[in-house]
Parts: sequence; structure tokens; C-alpha cells
Amino acid sequence: MRKVRMILSGILLAAVMLSGCSNWSNAPEENRKLPVSILELPDEYEFARPFVDTLAERNVNVLEVNRSVLETFFQDGNVYPAVWIKTDPGVVELIHLPNGVAEDMNIEAIPHGEPGRYQYRINGQLFDSPQPVYFLQTDQYLGLTKSRELYDLIRDLE
Repeated sequence: MRKVRMILSGILLAAVMLSGCSNWSNAPEENRKLPVSILELPDEYEFARPFVDTLAERNVNVLEVNRSVLETFFQDGNVYPAVWIKTDPGVVELIHLPNGVAEDMNIEAIPHGEPGRYQYRINGQLFDSPQPVYFLQTDQYLGLTKSRELYDLIRDLE
């Protein structure tokens, strides 16, 4: 009798699991993505939480979040928290700056730079790239992306 109960319990558990899986696989793809807002960010990247949540609200799937080399971009002796965020449409890097600093930065494209290179001057400092770069300036972040599609999704945050 005990064996029969264990077998029946196993069958019931398997049926429940399979019915849940079949609902998951039949759901539209956009409903199968985990909400980005539940993405666990290490404490050192919590400054990017509002931005990551905004991506989730816009149905942008965040695939990976890592440290960015841009945290030492500015040669003013400071290290600014920066993240590299990989999404379905592309990568964006965010540098977290003191309130108001990012939106007041002067960013200009340098015309007639080296062939095959895209050069920009950010507050007088040179930034060089093999592809065009789209900049996002908010009161807290300086964002950089090479993805026009991603930029079009976030450009109004400025």
C-alpha cells in the first residue's frame, strides 16, 4: 500500500510539473521572459536599478550585467561606478555621476577624424570607437551604446 501511494504521488507530481511546463512553452515568447525587475544586481550595481527597471518596463530583456571599464574613463582622479548591460537589442554602458553632472557634459563628434573611426570629445576628453556611439545624458548617468535600436528605446530618458 505504501508503494502504491508513493507511485501515485510521483505520478501526480509529474502531472503537475508537466502541465506547468506545457503552459510555459505555449505562452507567447514575451511572457516567458523573466521580469528584469527581479534580476538580482550585486550591491555595487544597485545605482543602475532604476535604469534596469525602466528597461523592463519597455520590454527590453536584460541578459547580463557586469562591471564596465568606463569607471575610470574620466581622468580627474576619481573612479565612478559604471556598468555594462547586455540586452537583446545591444549593449549599453552607464557611468553613474554625481547629480546633474552628466546632463551638463559637453559631448561633440569630431569631424574628419581618422578613417574608419568615430571620435568624440566628452568634456574635452577624447573617446574613440570603431562604430558610431549614441549618448544618453540624464541627471545621474552618462550612457553609451552602439545600438541605434537600443538608443531609440531609451533616448527619451534624457
